[in-house]
Amino acid sequence: MTPKKIRYSLYTFCAIVLLTIAGIIVKVRLDRQKILKEGIRTDATVLELSSERRRKKTEYNMKVALFAKTKPTVAMPVTPPGQPESFDAKMDKLIGNVAANRDLGTYETLTMTISGSTFDRVKVGDRVRVAYLKENPQGAILVWDDE
Repeated sequence: MTPKKIRYSLYTFCAIVLLTIAGIIVKVRLDRQKILKEGIRTDATVLELSSERRRKKTEYNMKVALFAKTKPTVAMPVTPPGQPESFDAKMDKLIGNVAANRDLGTYETLTMTISGSTFDRVKVGDRVRVAYLKENPQGAILVWDDE
């Protein structure tokens, strides 16, 4: 191979690597925006904090527990205005509201990678705010008040 071909191959390889990295960054940002816009926000409890030294970098992890709403909420029947509610409709409504309020969701525990400043900021037992998509509670992200 001539030096010109080697240089061309190197430039092509570098361009492919840079485009791949740019694509990954864009996908991560779009996923985060989707979770912030369409996601369900709830409180989670910090169960465990851990740090692990890898090469020259420290990776910080936080294990949290939350109740994820993965089922659709049940719509209660509505009586048209002007018509009196029957006794059965009143009881169904009363019992339905009690049952609907008891649905906490599914108990989920998940581990999130966090920054060093967040690691220093939270403690085990603290309540933190997370957002997740209904179809993927394991993909939850940490949300602060200003987001």
